[in-house]
Amino acid sequence: MKKLLLCSLLAAAFGSSCAHDVNEITAANNQARRDIVKDKRFEPDTTLSNKLLCYGINEGETDSGFRKINLELANDSNSTLAVNYKCEWYDDSGFCLNADAQWRTFVMSGRERKSLTLVAPSPKAHDFRFKVIETK
Repeated sequence: MKKLLLCSLLAAAFGSSCAHDVNEITAANNQARRDIVKDKRFEPDTTLSNKLLCYGINEGETDSGFRKINLELANDSNSTLAVNYKCEWYDDSGFCLNADAQWRTFVMSGRERKSLTLVAPSPKAHDFRFKVIETK
C-alpha cells in the first residue's frame, strides 16, 4: 500500500503537471553566502510581471574587479516564456557605460527557475538597470 501511495504521489508530482513545467531539486542546506541587493522596480507591463518573477538579485565582483549581478528569475506560468533583456551599467557619476547594450533573448519552460549572471563592461560600473520585455 505504501509503494502504491508513493508511486501515486510521484506520478502526481511529475506526470500530471503541464509537460513543460520544470521540477527542481536543490540542497536543503545551501552553503553559499549571498549579498542580496535591495531593488526598486518599475513594471508597467503587468502581463509580464505576472509571469516573470525576480526572487532576488545577488551581487559580487569578478577576480578582475568587475561588478557582477545574479538575478534569480522564475517563470510563474505553465507556458514557455521567451523574453528579451539587457543590462545597462552606470558609473559613480550616473553616466551609462554601455548605452549601446544589445538586447538578448532567453527562454524559460513553465514553472522553471533560472539564474542569470551579468558582468559589468568596466570596473568603473557602480549601478545597473536591468530591462526586460516579453518576446512577441
